[in-house]
Amino acid sequence: MSQYQLEGDRFLISDYDRLPAFSSFLPGVAGADGIPIWVFYTNRGQGINSFGIHHKGNAIMEFNPANTAYENTPTKGFRTFLRRDGEYYEPFCTYSRMAVRTMSVEKNSFSIAEEERGLRVEVSYFVLPTEEIGALVRRVSIKNISGESCRLEGLDGLPKIIPYGIQNGQFKEMSNLFKSWTDIKNIDSNAPYYAMRASSDDSAEVSEIRGGYFCCTAADGALVPVIYDAETVFGYDSSLAVPVVFREEGLNGVRGQTQCFANKVPCGFTSFCRELAPGEAFAFTSYFGYSGTVGQLNRMAEKFCRDGYAEEKQREAADIIHALVADAATSTADSVFDEYIGQCYLDNFLRGGYPYLFSAGEMAPGKETCSDSAGCGSGARKNVVHLYSRKHGDPERDYNFFSIAGEYYSQGNGNFRDVCQNRRSDVFFHPEIGDFNVWSFFSFIQPDGYNPLEIRPCTFAIPA
Repeated sequence: MSQYQLEGDRFLISDYDRLPAFSSFLPGVAGADGIPIWVFYTNRGQGINSFGIHHKGNAIMEFNPANTAYENTPTKGFRTFLRRDGEYYEPFCTYSRMAVRTMSVEKNSFSIAEEERGLRVEVSYFVLPTEEIGALVRRVSIKNISGESCRLEGLDGLPKIIPYGIQNGQFKEMSNLFKSWTDIKNIDSNAPYYAMRASSDDSAEVSEIRGGYFCCTAADGALVPVIYDAETVFGYDSSLAVPVVFREEGLNGVRGQTQCFANKVPCGFTSFCRELAPGEAFAFTSYFGYSGTVGQLNRMAEKFCRDGYAEEKQREAADIIHALVADAATSTADSVFDEYIGQCYLDNFLRGGYPYLFSAGEMAPGKETCSDSAGCGSGARKNVVHLYSRKHGDPERDYNFFSIAGEYYSQGNGNFRDVCQNRRSDVFFHPEIGDFNVWSFFSFIQPDGYNPLEIRPCTFAIPA
C-alpha cells in the first residue's frame, strides 16, 4: 500500500498506470450559478476517459463502459506529443518504463505528473465553475529539469471530438455516416466550434442545430491556433497510435498541411514551440466544453486569456466543494478517517442532492409551484431545491442513464431508493428545510402502496 498515500486533503498514487485499473468521476459541481460538465476518469493514459454535458448522450469525448475505457483511454483520450531537440516521445504513453508518474486526487479535481528525459510534465483537470458556459479545464506545464537548454516542439489535446448533435450511441454505431454532417466554425478566432450542420433524423423536416462544443487554448495572454484535422497529425496511421507526420516532420510538417473539416471526425490539438533553459517551464490552459452560440464562446475566450484566470478558477472550484463538505467537518487523531467522512458526505449528497433554500426575495411567497414528479407535495411551502444530484451512471454502472442538467441551479435524475436514503440526514445538517422531505416522499406513495422508480428534478415558476 506504499503506492497509495494521503497528503493533506489529496490522495496520491505513485506509478498509477501500473496499478489495478479503477474508474472514478469529478462531482460535476460548478456552483449554483455555474454550468456543470460531467467527467469520468481512470488511472490509465492521461486520466480522462469521457466527458460531456447534460447526459452521456451528449458526449464530447466518447462515453465507454469501464472495461472499454481502460483499453481506449491511452489512445483516444488526451495525448501529448513532444520532440526534444528533434527526438520524439510521448509523455504518459503505456509502453514507457523509464518514466516516474504520480496521480493526485482531490474532491473537485485531479492531476497527473511524469518525469522522463529531462522534462517534468504536469496536467491538472477541473470543471470550470460559476460561468455562463460549461467546460473541462486542462492545465499543462512542461518544465526542463535537466542541466541543459532544449528546443521543444509539441502537440497537446484530443484525437477525437464528437461534434454537437451526434448522440453517443449514434457515434458508436454509425459514425461513418454521421461524420458527413460535421462542421467546424469560428476557426479564425482560434476557438473551433464543433457541431452538425443540420439535424439528421429520419424525417421530412430538417432543423437547425443550435449550440456546439468547443476547444481553445490560452497561452501568454492569447488564444493559440488549434489543429482540428487529425490526418495532419497522424497521417496514414488511422489507428491513432503514432502521430506519424509530427514524429517525422515536426510542427512544420503538421502546420504546412491544409486542414479539412468536411466528412471527418475532428480533433483538437494545441501546437507549441519553445526554447527552455534549465529550470524553465512553459504552461498553457485548454478549455473543452459546450457553448450555446459562437458569440457566447468568443466573449468567454476573452476571459480565458486574462492573466491568472485559470488559477483563480481552480481555487474557486476547490473552495466550492470545501464549503459544501464543511457541513461534515471532522477532526480526530486519524486524518484518513477525517477525509473519509468528508468524501462520504460528498458522495451522499451527489446522490440525493444538496438542499438549497431560496430566500423570500428570490421567490415570491405563495407563488411557487413544484412539479409532482419532484414530490414537493401540496403542503410543502418550503422553497427548497436539491442541487448537484446525479444518478449512478459511471462507467462501472453503464446500464444507468444519468442526467446532470447543464444549467444554473443544476439538478439531476435519481431512483426513488437512492434519493430517499441519501436525504435521510438532510434535516440534521440543514434543519431550516423542516418537513420538506417528509412531504416529498409521502406524496410519492401510489394508490397501490408502491412508489415510482424515478424522481425527477424540482421545477419552480417564478413570477416576473
